[in-house]
Amino acid sequence: MSKDNRVYCGICLREIPAGREFCSEACERAANRIRELERARARELHDGALQSLMVAEMNIDVVRRQAAAQSNPIAHELGRIQGLLREEVLKLREHMQQTKFLEVHSSTLVRFLGDTVQRFQRETGIGAHFVNDLEEVHMPPRVCRELARVVQEALVNARRMSEARETLYGCQKTTVTGC
Repeated sequence: MSKDNRVYCGICLREIPAGREFCSEACERAANRIRELERARARELHDGALQSLMVAEMNIDVVRRQAAAQSNPIAHELGRIQGLLREEVLKLREHMQQTKFLEVHSSTLVRFLGDTVQRFQRETGIGAHFVNDLEEVHMPPRVCRELARVVQEALVNARRMSEARETLYGCQKTTVTGC
């Protein structure tokens, strides 16, 4: 929805009635095709580059541990390289998340946000918590996707641009009166 409360098609940007996402079946088919292509690209990235980086990181870890057990000074350098690879794995995962089309609607938004925050904590080791006091959410799919992107970007920023050890995200019901 725009600032003037108009709703536009998610593909061609024609004005459409509230509650709809696309102006025609053709635009809906185009959106579905885009989603299919994005899923295929994500699979290729995951099965190719991401898996290769993860295997390299694990191999370096094995060699680093062996070097450390023998008090070899190269162990420290291997640890540094391993950290760089781990960082690149995280960046690639973030890139994959940011480029894929999000299937987020009112009924799935809160669960999606909670899962996103939990995955961030698992992958980064940064404490991340999601608090929710909403029973239901009623928003157009486009707004739900934008909120999901905002949380994803906030998580990326917490990892990249701060030395955060803990993060907190949440949904809270508020009442707005008068304008």
